[in-house]
Formats: sequence, C-alpha cells, structure tokens
Amino acid sequence: MKGQPDRRHFGPAATTAMKKRLMMITLLLAALLLPLFAAGADAAGTEEGRRSAKETISLLRDPAGPVLGAALCGLPADYPENALEGILAAGGTGIDLVLADVSSTADGGFVLMKTDAPGRMLADAAPAKPLVSDYTTAELTAVYLLEGYGGKGNDKSEYRPATLEAALKAVKEKDLPLILRCDAADAKGIADMIKANGAADICALLVTGNKKAAKHALTSSDTGGVCTLGELRSNIFFEVTSRIKTLTEAGAAGLVLKTTNRYGVNFHQTVLRRFTGMRAAIDLGDAETAGARADCETWWDDLIARGYSLIFTEEPAAFADYLARCRENRAALQEAYDRYVTNAAVPAFKQNLLNDYKKAYTDAVHTAERLLNDPQAANAELTDAVTALHTAYKNIALHYDELEKGTAGVTVTPVRIFLCVAAAAAVFWVERYFYKKRKPVRPF
Repeated sequence: MKGQPDRRHFGPAATTAMKKRLMMITLLLAALLLPLFAAGADAAGTEEGRRSAKETISLLRDPAGPVLGAALCGLPADYPENALEGILAAGGTGIDLVLADVSSTADGGFVLMKTDAPGRMLADAAPAKPLVSDYTTAELTAVYLLEGYGGKGNDKSEYRPATLEAALKAVKEKDLPLILRCDAADAKGIADMIKANGAADICALLVTGNKKAAKHALTSSDTGGVCTLGELRSNIFFEVTSRIKTLTEAGAAGLVLKTTNRYGVNFHQTVLRRFTGMRAAIDLGDAETAGARADCETWWDDLIARGYSLIFTEEPAAFADYLARCRENRAALQEAYDRYVTNAAVPAFKQNLLNDYKKAYTDAVHTAERLLNDPQAANAELTDAVTALHTAYKNIALHYDELEKGTAGVTVTPVRIFLCVAAAAAVFWVERYFYKKRKPVRPF
C-alpha cells in the first residue's frame, strides 16, 4: 500500500541481524573505553592512598613512625643532579620524600645545587668559578646542566638549575614533601624563605657543615617552625651519643649518621639504641660513609632491622616497592596471627620446660607480637615471622593428641642431658648433706 513502510525489512531475520550489529558495536566500545576507565580508577586509587606532604612531614617528626624513604637529588638515571624536573619525577615513584641540595649565590639567592656543583654540572662553567657562590642567581639559571650525577664529561641536558623559590612553588602544587640539604650558614635564610612561601609544613631542613655552626642552627630559633635534621660523620661512640642528646633536646627529627663501620654491630649495641627521641637516618648515596653498604634490598633489610628508620636512596622506585611489600607482609603477619593465635585451638601443654613444639610456637607468637607492634620492622623480619608462625602451628596440629598427653615434642640434646644430670647431682648432694646433719638416734 502506498505510504506504508515495507515490512519485509523489519522481519525476524532483520531484527536478529540488527541486534548482533548493536552487540558488536557495544563490545567494541567497551574494549576501547575499559582501559581508560581502569587507568582512571588506578590513578584515583593511587592518589587516594598516597599520604599528603603535611602528613609525611608529621611522620618524619615522629621517631616511632613507619620507615620512610627519601630520593637522593631526584632520578639519577633520567635527570641531572638536583634538577627540579627530576625531583618532581622522583615524587611520582611513590617514594615518601625527596632530598635536594640548596646553596646560596653571590647575590644572596638560593638555587638547587650542591656548593661545588658548578665546576662539574654546568655545561659552560667558567674554570675560575667552580662554586655556586661565584655566580649570581641569574647567571646560574641561564646555563644548562650536564646529564647524570657528577656531570663532568657527560652530554648537555635540556635542564637548568632552579631557584629555591621556584622549587617551593612546584612542590606545593604537587603536594610533594621535600628535604632541603644546606650548609649551616644558609639555614636561617632558607628557613625564612620556606616560611615566607607557606611551605613550613611540607619541607624539612638537613643542616650540614661546621659542627659548631650546625649545632647553633639546629638549637637556635633561626629555623623555628621548620622540621630539622642533623648530620654527623664519626665512628666515635661518645661523640655520636652526645650529638643525639643535643639534637633530641633541640627537637630535631633525626640525625644522618655517616660512618665507615661496615656491619654496625657496635653502633647497634651502643648508639642506635639511643635513638628514642628522633630518627636514625643513613645516606646510601655514598658507599664509603654508609659502611660499605649497597643501595639494595638486602642492605635495606639489614639497616632497618638495626634501627635505621629514614633511608636516603638513589633507587626511589625500588625502595617505594620495598615499603609497599613491607605493608603487604605486615598484613599477612596479622592474618597469620589471627588464624594461628587469636582463633586457634592450642592444646594444654603438659610439658612446660622440655617441649620443643611449645617453645617454637611461643617464640613465634612473641616475635609476631613484637613485629606487629613495631611500625619499623624490616621486610625480611616480617616474612620470616609469618613462616615461623605457620610452621610452629602446623607441628602442633600434627601432634595435637600427643601434646595433650605430654608424650610428644621432647628432643634429647646435650644441654638437656646436662640439666638432668645436674639436677640429679643436686638432689644427691642435698640429700647427702642433710643425711650427715641428721642427729644420731640414741638407744634406750
């Protein structure tokens, strides 16, 4: 009929084909858009789980807070030493803090450079002007930096030195906590600039240089309101403990120990245990003054287990991953503790002294409780504690009936043989002693 649609195009076959086409288009759109949504969700999750800069500095002030990592001068593989771009990139690795060096220029300004950096880091450095103080701020910020750390002999990069003021604005915008390492003579000026830029709650000062001047800068009101750390290179125990006491009284957040003591055994026993009022920190960028310790997980475990709770590293991404695994293993230990201790059925041990299974279980429980109450536990300690608790409880479960009857878990060892012999000998001599003391019975 004229004016009526041709219904042949709307039959069952045509409808099915249209549904299939719509389904294919929907699936294609989902495949294209799903990665974008997932990436957005991951980014949101990362941002949500990340501490704010203010929270991180508050944790830095807390000597009993979790272990913190600080990236040394940015990202050495991709940016020049202390380049602002590298510092901001290091903050994106998940590391807690970033350390940058600050030095004063000839006209009283401040730039992100080590004092001796111009002689080895500037692409067009003047041989007669090797120090930051030989240049004005404008002169330094107009020259390109050399690539890498150390610079000398490397290619020219596309990055220039940044002023401290520019750096403070950038880290505030990125909400990135920053540690500024400076000479004691510059501490007051830098602290004033930090406070003037409203960054006192997201920055910290690591004061170096002359011991007397550093002590004055850390104990005076010149740096008041800004979180401070000290530095000391020494193997002399009483000198280190004296500095710990001084800085603790001054309210410093920590002390960077530079020592050639390779294993730190003596430091652990006589020095590191004194850090009750502030953090023990170590700079792994200099192997010599880090006791020949390498910047890797094996040594991170060792240092944290000994009492260091602030690690300066040139491997920020790897260290951030290490701390993330520490958190995962802490959660695994808590789960194991709940399963094998809180909610577990353990037999009433009838052998209190000689039971191997009871001793292993009790030791594992005590270790787990200690680590769960210690936010500064090393990754290896946490993983070992999970294994020990699991193994100890498994042995108890396998010998449950024997343990209840008191017929399992006793191993004959030389120590136990000695204890049994000693106990028998003691009983014998005590009886002999009283036998001799016994009064003779008189006949009637």
